[in-house]
Amino acid sequence: ICVDIGRACSSGQGFGAFADDTALMGGPLEEIQRAVEILDEVLEVVMLRLAPEKSQHMALIPNPDTGEFYLREELEEEDTEHRITTRGTKVPWVDADEGVRHLGYWVDLHANWGNQLSKLELILDDFERKARPARISKPMMMYLVDAVLIPKILYPLTVAAISPDEIRGLEGKLMKWVLPKMGLPATYSKRLIEASTEVGGLGWESWISRVTRAKAQLAMDMKEHPEPTVRMMWEGMVHRHQLSL
Repeated sequence: ICVDIGRACSSGQGFGAFADDTALMGGPLEEIQRAVEILDEVLEVVMLRLAPEKSQHMALIPNPDTGEFYLREELEEEDTEHRITTRGTKVPWVDADEGVRHLGYWVDLHANWGNQLSKLELILDDFERKARPARISKPMMMYLVDAVLIPKILYPLTVAAISPDEIRGLEGKLMKWVLPKMGLPATYSKRLIEASTEVGGLGWESWISRVTRAKAQLAMDMKEHPEPTVRMMWEGMVHRHQLSL
């Protein structure tokens, strides 16, 4: 959503408004299209507009036989048009196995998650590149891990199809240099890492534990969500998991 600069300037009210990561969800195509039109009308009142060139549309139409979502080429073969427009401009269509970015995370519905593991490794590499050579104290290093790094990776670890061994590998990659950076041996006891500071530990909950707790909360939120579309996505995820067993 971008500010309508021309109208804002001509009205003498200035400009500078910008919003991002707005998601509209619905059932039939007509329902989504109407939601876009209503949003357009509301935004016009405050001199904002949708930016179709920065937007994406994904049609999630499950195949009743396989449980997988139809791809765009399959829909085109059936002469099915699944396009959303805003003020006559078509919103770019993203295939179900290509994925979309929402709230800073790359999501696709065919579960390869846009090579999310590689992206998380890049985040760890970038954090190491900036923090490892810096002259910072042990408390500051712990703060950076807890307040800067963990929030960047916890949500992707929670929703992506990353195995426990891969999560442990990412955590081990960090600890390999963070512990010596804080004056501790790289072989520092895992039990002491997780122990509370009151008994001489670092008070760092393991990533597996954090992710397990977050997954449980996310599953409950989706299963009991008031929106039927979200509950449908949850049921689809459970169905695909059962098929993989």
